[in-house]
Amino acid sequence: MIYMIQGSSSLVLSITSSVAICALILITSKWHGRWSFDPLDGTQKFHREPTPRIGGLAVIGSCIVAFMANED
Repeated sequence: MIYMIQGSSSLVLSITSSVAICALILITSKWHGRWSFDPLDGTQKFHREPTPRIGGLAVIGSCIVAFMANED
């Protein structure tokens, strides 16, 4: 039972941190956009506005936060 509570709390923590990091990426995109935006031209492009392609940072960051929260 304790492991289920610890697992669910780390899941909530990792989801929350991932959403926060994604929001931070979108809010600061005007400063890092020249390096992180995906070009709009191409055959399989469907975005109408420049889209930052550094969302992997949110995934890695949330994994690090969850790992650090579970260290005993």
